[in-house]
Amino acid sequence: MEETDAKRTKITDVLDFIQERLAELEQEKEELSQFQTLDRQRRSIEYTIYTREQAEVNEKLEELEANRRRDLASIETKRQEYIDNESNINSLSETQSKRSHCWKMRRVSFLRSMRK
Repeated sequence: MEETDAKRTKITDVLDFIQERLAELEQEKEELSQFQTLDRQRRSIEYTIYTREQAEVNEKLEELEANRRRDLASIETKRQEYIDNESNINSLSETQSKRSHCWKMRRVSFLRSMRK
């Protein structure tokens, strides 16, 4: 009889241990469920932030690219104006040189005619 009581006590102790462990596991299961819910929310928020930042960066890149194209067009226009101005300067220099030469020739001719 004592042996049966000892076995019964041992079985009761094992059952109590199993009940306690089941309760712990149930609590851990709830914590895991809460963690998974919060983790999904965190990842969702991170993705939203990432998407917004990426959209902002893409918008800024497009703006910079538009500015770059505009500046390239402006540079090309300025370069062409520079080339045109250089050509005009060269042309005016040639004209001035010819006129100067012509005036020198006339002066020399005039001075020669005055000496005679």
